[in-house]
Amino acid sequence: MPEPCLREIPTHESALGTGMNKVNWRWQLLTPVFALLLVLADQSDGLFNRLEFAIQNFFLHAVSNQRPAPDSIVQVRIDAGDLDAMRPVAGDYPWPRSVLAEVLEGLEAAGVRAVVFDMFFNEADTFRADSDALFRDSVARHANVYVPVLLLHEGHGASLFRLQHLAPGLHVEGGLPDAYAPFLLPLVLKPASWRGGLANFLPDGDGVGRRYQLRDQVGHWRLPSVALRVAQDLGWPYPAEDTMVLNWYRPNWVQIPFSSLYRAVDQHQPLPNWQGKVVVFGITAPGLENAHPTPMLRADPSLNILSTALADLHQGDWLHVWPARPWVAVFFVLGLLAAIWMGAAMRQILLGLILGTGLVAEGAYLLLLHGHILLIGLSGLGIAWTLLFVHLFLVYLQRRTQRHLLEARLQRFMDPRRVSALALRPIDDVLRPQYAQVCVVVAMLDGEWPERLAASRALEVCNGVLKRLNGVVFSLGGTLLTMDGGELSAAWNIPEESMDIECRAMEAALTMHEVLRVVQEEFGLPSLRLNVAVHSGQALAGMVGTELRQDYSLGGMLLQQARRMAFQAEGSVVVSAPLRQSCLMDYGFVPCPISGLFRVQVSGRGQGRLKGAPR
Repeated sequence: MPEPCLREIPTHESALGTGMNKVNWRWQLLTPVFALLLVLADQSDGLFNRLEFAIQNFFLHAVSNQRPAPDSIVQVRIDAGDLDAMRPVAGDYPWPRSVLAEVLEGLEAAGVRAVVFDMFFNEADTFRADSDALFRDSVARHANVYVPVLLLHEGHGASLFRLQHLAPGLHVEGGLPDAYAPFLLPLVLKPASWRGGLANFLPDGDGVGRRYQLRDQVGHWRLPSVALRVAQDLGWPYPAEDTMVLNWYRPNWVQIPFSSLYRAVDQHQPLPNWQGKVVVFGITAPGLENAHPTPMLRADPSLNILSTALADLHQGDWLHVWPARPWVAVFFVLGLLAAIWMGAAMRQILLGLILGTGLVAEGAYLLLLHGHILLIGLSGLGIAWTLLFVHLFLVYLQRRTQRHLLEARLQRFMDPRRVSALALRPIDDVLRPQYAQVCVVVAMLDGEWPERLAASRALEVCNGVLKRLNGVVFSLGGTLLTMDGGELSAAWNIPEESMDIECRAMEAALTMHEVLRVVQEEFGLPSLRLNVAVHSGQALAGMVGTELRQDYSLGGMLLQQARRMAFQAEGSVVVSAPLRQSCLMDYGFVPCPISGLFRVQVSGRGQGRLKGAPR
């Protein structure tokens, strides 16, 4: 048996040759091209906007769990339970506005700092005009009551110049007298009591409201929001920008049902200590509430949005935006490309990306929680992960293409069943140059061709013989090296190790002569001979050739020595002394006149016998 025979040769060249190297370069260029396209698409078309919004929602919601709602804001909710509880007193909703007037008087006595309505008073109650008058007078007596105004998107609307002088409490600012805007105004109240501002919902590109509009502009006119009006009157800080990114709170607001508040006021019961607090009225009953999607809820009542805006202004902790786009994406993409270029293992790249994502996410969370800074551009992490998956897919396609090319090449040299098994192994390991202990068979057609045999017929016979000899090589697990000019050479033990290579080679050589006898009888060519040589030794195996033609062959003198041996065969099989010594079977070796060679009887041969067995 041969000694362990496969020794890898260190090399930086592809085992598949220069042609495959060019293919590799084309594949490798695809990853940076995709990286550039991803960054440009995100910048121009907002490809990752939905991911960006989802990341913002996640962080805003996560931080809100660490922020309890301040007790300076009190919510008075009108929910489904209040509709039932107030029915004996005020009938079905909408109730007479006198109940609101009674509650206002009770809150004034309790010393609240401001009362803000998240309810619109645009339609008069024609059947209960006295109730509207009572509510109108109550609001007029209190300078700390704020009502919302809604800016509509359709219609001619009211003159802003007239609105500025008619309702100074709205703080409409501008100068062009011919400007108009459609509003939903609190017509139930006196214009002098229209103290408040806009209450429009401001959605982002995905329809979710993360910002609160402090001011809106119609032409050259500026209109404040109701929360900004409260902040201005109460001396709270507010940003100079027209919008404010809301810093959300845990939904544990100080709340009281409207029915409970009304009962306490009606029965002259003492109210909780609301001295200096801001009370916000809103409807949360199903079917009556005004709800919008926010990072907290898919249908968040506008009462919560207004309460959050008021609390942020009161505490001065609204969020500041820090644009990190596209720098996060560029940093991670360049890091990925550098790691891929330097040949880092995929496990290392994946671990590094996970670690980098975790560090950036933790930093963004701490900035949001303690610094009130919202990073915009964390979707760059998604771009990096997308690029990694694209790269993995490209690697898969590259290896699949290489495997198909490898199979196409290997099918020239070995049996398709061996090709299928080899194709499952790593491509770089299959045809990597290697030193191996191999066994070589060289078969040469010899003899005179009859003159009556046409050239085309002679070539057909030659090709037919070589094709059958090739089938013998494949059936016994050999690897074809060359097959041209009436000569065939094959080797065993490459590109993968195999057992009993000497016996396989000897069986192939003897079977070739049996095939020759069949061909002699089939074509009537008794003069056709086959010279076969079997040799073994160390050889360099690998792809040999140029870009235009590459064959799997042997380097060194082993194959040349086997060819010279074949010239001495004289229609038989000759073997070298090293092969005879290592062969486990005795095939009737007979010494040749040439030193170091042995001939094997091929006519009427029997099976080989184990060495040392009696004949």
